[in-house]
Amino acid sequence: MRVPGGRLIRLQLAAGTVLLATRLLPRWFRRPARSEGDLSPLAPLPTIPGKSPTAPPLLHAAFGALDAAAVRWSLVRGDTQDIAGGARDIDLLVAEADWPRVAHCLAGLGFLRVPTYGRGSTGFYVGHDREAASWVRLDLATDLAWGGFSQFQSRAGGGCLDRSIRFDGLPSLDLDDAFWALVLHCVLAKGAVVQRHAARLQHLVESAREDGPMGSLVASLLPRGWSPETVRNVVRAGEWTRLLGLQRRMFLTLWQRDPLGTTARTIGRAVQRGLGYFRLAHRRWGLSVALLGPDGAGKTTLAAAIAADFGLPVRIVYMGLWAMRDQRGIGRIPGFLVVARPFTIWRKSIVAEYHRAHGRLVIFDRYTYDALVPPRGRLLFLKRPYFWFLAHAARAPTLNFLLDAPGELLFARSGEADAAKLERAGAAFRSLAGRIPGLQVIDARQSPEAIRAQVVEHIWGEYLAQGAVD
Repeated sequence: MRVPGGRLIRLQLAAGTVLLATRLLPRWFRRPARSEGDLSPLAPLPTIPGKSPTAPPLLHAAFGALDAAAVRWSLVRGDTQDIAGGARDIDLLVAEADWPRVAHCLAGLGFLRVPTYGRGSTGFYVGHDREAASWVRLDLATDLAWGGFSQFQSRAGGGCLDRSIRFDGLPSLDLDDAFWALVLHCVLAKGAVVQRHAARLQHLVESAREDGPMGSLVASLLPRGWSPETVRNVVRAGEWTRLLGLQRRMFLTLWQRDPLGTTARTIGRAVQRGLGYFRLAHRRWGLSVALLGPDGAGKTTLAAAIAADFGLPVRIVYMGLWAMRDQRGIGRIPGFLVVARPFTIWRKSIVAEYHRAHGRLVIFDRYTYDALVPPRGRLLFLKRPYFWFLAHAARAPTLNFLLDAPGELLFARSGEADAAKLERAGAAFRSLAGRIPGLQVIDARQSPEAIRAQVVEHIWGEYLAQGAVD
């Protein structure tokens, strides 16, 4: 069924070049629908009425595995209340000497290490907690550092771990270090003080001293006219704009302390990141998933639900071949859509391959396999070869799912056509099971949550089987 990869890529590049050079069809340059942002923060687990929020069991299992392996670690931001409240994005500081044992501990729990090039001694791990139907992301580092390439180093990580304390059984930074570390995080890393960080800073301010590793670091970075006590007073007063005004001077002071090392790290890690992207592009680390089924099966709803809460970046690409919106404007010209559809497929395929090369999950809402459904009407001797060409015009997705439901349910959901026609459409899609490699049929009569959980489990299993790009 597959067109040879090299020939297909050349065809796609040629088509894209023609479109970019001539711009004869500007309407094809619309971006496919997608989720917003890469690795946007995971929202805390939703609160269920009458039930207290709890941390995903996988998170506690990860903490236990690190302790069992005698890894020295500590929470960096937030506290045990945040974790108990359902926080799922966790930053950890790990002793440099124990770093080699971390990967083994987390891999045994089903965590996947996400490629992060050009960030120094850091590791980004994603895990899916099947029991809680939730994601956990761990961002680990051996030092507290800032900048796009973590080029501005504090060299205070070891000292912070030596002074770490336990709250509710979890290693955490000393309250003094936690305050100053959060100040630097807001000023240098984020350039903003969000509400939860503002509340925590004002909660910790009375514990802040100047004799710890982080307090002495901040004192050495402050410009003339500022002192640690000034910072504390600014935090007490909630003068966040004034606090954030320290960013430029602090970065300059950090660079002046180690100009050669900072510059070398910046250049070296920029090169690492560039080479890493080439490696990702070659491997196509991201997966592609096609959601198939007749109208009313829930493809668009499922794609949006996965994109709204997935451990990795997601892009949604609509790959419908017979969209009514294409029949407006220039699409009304007889024969135009017949010629245009292959170019539309190739353009969207190039977009999808780009996102896959950057490690994103691409979800196709419909796919070219819709053309495998036997054509009807007149001119069948022309439609059959044309439909076959459309069905094979793009690279096969990694996973294919067919959402199957009775015609009555499809009609109740979509309100389009009629139940009998939708039943025939469903039967036509079911007949493709032997023609589409690895097609997995999902019972769309289930609840949206159950369907999403089932599909996500398959997707995550494929990611774990594929493994990370080291």
